Amino acid sequence: MSGDFLFRYGRDVLGPVFTAFLCQVEERAQDVDRVFFVEPEGGPLREMYAALAGSVATARLDLSPAAAATAFLGVAEGRLRAWMSVMEADGLKGLAQCLGMAPDLFSEALPGLGLERIDQPLRMEDCTDWPCRLVADGNLQRIVRQVAQGARRVLRDSLEKAGFFGRGRGIALVAVGWDGSAQGALRDAFGEEPDWPRVSGYYMSLNHPLVEGAEGILFDARQMHPDDNVLEHFKPLFEIGPGALREGAMAHASTGRSVPVSHAIDIARRAVFRPTAEEATQLLEALGLSAHRIRSPMLRTIMDSPWKYGTARSAGIPGLTRALRLAHLLRNRRLL
Repeated sequence: MSGDFLFRYGRDVLGPVFTAFLCQVEERAQDVDRVFFVEPEGGPLREMYAALAGSVATARLDLSPAAAATAFLGVAEGRLRAWMSVMEADGLKGLAQCLGMAPDLFSEALPGLGLERIDQPLRMEDCTDWPCRLVADGNLQRIVRQVAQGARRVLRDSLEKAGFFGRGRGIALVAVGWDGSAQGALRDAFGEEPDWPRVSGYYMSLNHPLVEGAEGILFDARQMHPDDNVLEHFKPLFEIGPGALREGAMAHASTGRSVPVSHAIDIARRAVFRPTAEEATQLLEALGLSAHRIRSPMLRTIMDSPWKYGTARSAGIPGLTRALRLAHLLRNRRLL
């Protein structure tokens, strides 16, 4: 098994990156009572943390009801404006998806809004300020509140059983990334409760921070240069990889070997190297992409990424990496 491409990819590429991330989580989490690993990638990351002999109690956290739970007082105008791009395409169906609700629940609100279909686009150019109109629609708000109250109770019960709540209690949320929205959803739903704990968020990459108390470990847009934001370019690899390539990644974590964060970033830059066609097929299929999509943009990224040349630090020759990348880009532009 050690010679299998996917096993080696998990062990030699994802393993060091995730291990460096989790070792930093362990270092920062010494003053917290429990670390919650946010699904869907939370399960494999929690196993790796245990393999590294993490010292803090852990739990898995499924936040699927969180989006709906945040609207227990009704959906706010600011949130509706943030979701307008979705509603302009899919109407109330898009709103339901943003809230984690079944779209057909909004059927009875259609006549009052002058709509014929759940998926009828809500376009601002129709001289209707849809966020204002939806906020003012009592029928729609009633439906949202009814669903949200139920979702909030379910989420509250789940969090209580997992040991989340408690004034003065320290809680850490751990996820791959990318903006701290899960942490923000919990705060919006329960932040005013008397037993709301002290919550920190540790993310492998934090690209667009939406909440205070969130920190990016391998990349943080508030502190680091955009050139270091390589994880953003290969999101499927780092989101799905912990599960799809779990065996290899666990093999690295189980050795207890860590790498410095700077080295982990170098490895992440080279994560998309130049595989054979067969290896690229295996990788895409492991990430849930079928073989007939092999000519997808992600495959082109895998086959043609300038990051395969490494960094100035890894090359060891000043200027070599930059020259190789420039030649690469010029060649690709000529081939377009």
